[in-house]
Amino acid sequence: QAMPGEAVPQAAQPERFVIQRGIAVVPVRGMLTPNSVLLEYYLGWTTYLGLAETLRELTANADVAAIVLDVDSPGGFVVGLEGAAEAVRRAA
Repeated sequence: QAMPGEAVPQAAQPERFVIQRGIAVVPVRGMLTPNSVLLEYYLGWTTYLGLAETLRELTANADVAAIVLDVDSPGGFVVGLEGAAEAVRRAA
């Protein structure tokens, strides 16, 4: 545990996507949660907010011709799903 005034070490943020030859691959992993930064950072789970941010970033990137969602997830929470679904629809 950090003492008052000490910096708390941060885990490296997992890569939200990889772009190769104009194709962006977005891994969608673990239990899908609304916006749990801790679960995203430490367990690599996908958050709905993170997925929506990623898709917005990729659709604005002129170097991206296609987006692939590589899903390995049992599902997740209903809360937050609508915003992520809308982001997927806009990216289609």
